[in-house]
Amino acid sequence: ETQPLIIDPILEYATFLGGQEDDLIHAATTDADGNAYLTGSTDCFTYPARNGFDTTFDRNLDAVITKLNPEGTAIVFSTFLGGDNSEAGYAITLDGDRNVYVAGEAEDTGVGGFDFPTTPGVLDDTIGGVCDAWIAKISATGGTLEFATLLGGARDEIANALRVDAAGNI
Repeated sequence: ETQPLIIDPILEYATFLGGQEDDLIHAATTDADGNAYLTGSTDCFTYPARNGFDTTFDRNLDAVITKLNPEGTAIVFSTFLGGDNSEAGYAITLDGDRNVYVAGEAEDTGVGGFDFPTTPGVLDDTIGGVCDAWIAKISATGGTLEFATLLGGARDEIANALRVDAAGNI
């Protein structure tokens, strides 16, 4: 009874994040200031998207990318990434300028046309199977989709991890 109780690790904060349906966070990272960056998926138009390049839920399942302040009390930015089919984010990292790199999967569910938001001039803008991997770069402010490309062939591919080197190579 004379020794202090020490519980390790120390919980810095805990919070809820999401909308009125199913929301999943698959990966997270932090920057040097303690901001948290999260990626996952939602099937909900009430997911708290704000200050991002896409704040409108499309359909089925959209990937989400969210930045929380160091205290976990406010969303700095939160954006959807997807089209009318199903998309999910599974990996997230930052470069030296705090641009956000995200990777995941996009699935052609047969609803409408396949419309994952690739950007002009990227490596691959056409789905090759039912499910292709994707990689995207988002500006440090969350307001610009710098690039988004698919990666895949005739079979199904999913990106579960990524790294960016000091030169910005993925």
